Amino acid sequence: MATPHRQHSSPGPRLYVWNRNLLHLPTLAAQPAPHRVFQDKLLISLDGFLTIVVDGQRLSTRSCLVPAGHWHDTSTVDSRDAVTATWLLQPLSQDHPALVSLMSSAGNGLYYNHPEETRLIRELLDARDAPNPASDRIRQQMHRCLFPDTLASKVFRVYDPRVIRVVRELQRTASMNMPLERFATDVGLSASYLEKLFKEQTGLPVTQYRLRYRIYVASILLGMGYSITDAAHKAGFSSSSHFSRTFRTLTGETASKTFFKSGTETLIDQRALKSVLQVIRDVPASGGRPQVVSE
Repeated sequence: MATPHRQHSSPGPRLYVWNRNLLHLPTLAAQPAPHRVFQDKLLISLDGFLTIVVDGQRLSTRSCLVPAGHWHDTSTVDSRDAVTATWLLQPLSQDHPALVSLMSSAGNGLYYNHPEETRLIRELLDARDAPNPASDRIRQQMHRCLFPDTLASKVFRVYDPRVIRVVRELQRTASMNMPLERFATDVGLSASYLEKLFKEQTGLPVTQYRLRYRIYVASILLGMGYSITDAAHKAGFSSSSHFSRTFRTLTGETASKTFFKSGTETLIDQRALKSVLQVIRDVPASGGRPQVVSE
């Protein structure tokens, strides 16, 4: 097992990167800059309360489910007084509809008060602060907290196989700028209908989804210790400034703060590394040394 990217021994922020999931565990309260959410996410306050604002009404909660495409700022979800963990849900999965079935509706597509909040917060604090965390065990515990066994076999939403096929092709060719028409032709649809169907099922247009995946790829490379310039180039961005602008636009945070200035320890599992090999080929060795979890 490689040496963690964070070199100090005191508990600090952690970023777990799994295949199709990401978990960020900070130590300080913060509000991201206004941004449009690029992937369904569950926010859990580790300390303090989140405030949801809907039609002038304010709700205090420790957990909030935010869908892809939702505008996130202090007028919708205020996290200025909360140390907020972020769990990015698996795209095109049953995760989001399953959580909707468990949580209370606040309106405007937001949901709050997960029934296992107390247990979930305890598990997240342990995932952030415990020495030598076992990544796969943490992911399994998270899933057990989030999704009770009664939901294991339920299908809440059926995804169009043509959209799934396009997503896989987008991931395979993420570093290239394949036109929408190419994907549409491959699945036998017009470009306009594919764009409509794709956004209905993922919450994002095709080009935005590709940017989201490039951010995921670049995040893995940054977690491995690559420079912003190298990570941006290998993930398919035209320049480091293009990547930095996109990262801030999609997350409300800067890449330099997330990966370099906050002392974040990044843990990447092997399946996540394998998932980016179709985008990154023959990446040369880097000076950075993250904790890569063997599973």
